[in-house]
Amino acid sequence: SPKAVGKLGERARELSIELIEGFKRDGHCEFIGQFAQHLPIAIFMEIVGLPAEDRPYLTEVAETAMRGETEEIRNEAAGKLMMYGMAKVAERRANPGNDLISTIVKAEVEGKPIDDFPLTGMILLLLLGGLDTVASTLGFYAQFLATHPEHRRQLVENPELIANANEELLRRFPIAILAREVKADFTLDGITMKAGEMVLAPTPMDGLDEHKFADPLTVDFNREKPGANSTFGGGVHRCVGSMLARTELRIFLEEWLKRIPDFAVKPGFEPKVSARSVATITRLELVWDPASVK
Repeated sequence: SPKAVGKLGERARELSIELIEGFKRDGHCEFIGQFAQHLPIAIFMEIVGLPAEDRPYLTEVAETAMRGETEEIRNEAAGKLMMYGMAKVAERRANPGNDLISTIVKAEVEGKPIDDFPLTGMILLLLLGGLDTVASTLGFYAQFLATHPEHRRQLVENPELIANANEELLRRFPIAILAREVKADFTLDGITMKAGEMVLAPTPMDGLDEHKFADPLTVDFNREKPGANSTFGGGVHRCVGSMLARTELRIFLEEWLKRIPDFAVKPGFEPKVSARSVATITRLELVWDPASVK
C-alpha cells in the first residue's frame, strides 16, 4: 500500500545514503556486491520479518535457483528455499506477527486458509522476487548511466526528470520473462499449441514495441507515458512489489547522482550478463574521481 511503501521508502533512502557514503571516497566500487544486493534485499528482509544474518545464505541460494548451471542444481536450490520458507510458515502459524509471511499464512481464500501446496509456491515466488529482481534491475540502471554520460548529466542538471527516467529505464531494461502452460489445444498465427505444453512469453518485447513507443531502443527521459508497458506484468499477475520496486529504484537515482554525479565502468572491465527467467549483471566495477564526489 502507499502508506506502507512510504515508510519503507524512508528506510530505503537511509540505507542508500549509508551505503554510498561508505565507499564514495574510495573512487571505486563493485556495484552489485556493494550496493545492488544490499539495498532492496535488506528492505525485503524487514518486510518478511527474516533475520538479517540469513541474507548471505538466502542471496546465494536464490542466485543458484535462478541461474545455476544445470536444471538439477537450480531445482536443488529452489528446494532449499522452499524448505526455508515453509519453516518460516510454521513459525508464523505458531506465532504470527505483522510481517508479510504472517499476512499470507493468515490469509483466507473463499473463507478457507491457503493449502500447503499453493502456499509453498507463493512463498518461493515471494523469496525469489524479493531477493533477486530489484537487485538485478539496479545493475542495468547503473551500467546504462555509467556508459551514457549525456543521460547522467541530464538527470544531475534536471532532477525533476528522475521519476520519468525511472519509468523509461524500466521500459527499456525489463529483466523478467514468464512461462505459461497451454490449457487447451489451439492455433495462433499458424502455430499449433497443445494442452500441457509450455510457452515462454518474452514480456520485455512489450516495452520495445514500435507500435507503442517511437524509436523504442532509444532511452528518452522526456518520453511521454514510458510506463505503459508490461515490465511489472498486468491484471491479476501484476507484481505485488511494483510500488516498492519503483520507490527503491527512484531513490537510488536520487541519492547516487547527488553524491557521485560522474562515474564510469572500470577501463578494461567487461560486464557479464546472466539470464534465465531473470536477467542480471553478475559483477559491475565502477570508478570515479574521488575529488568529484559530494
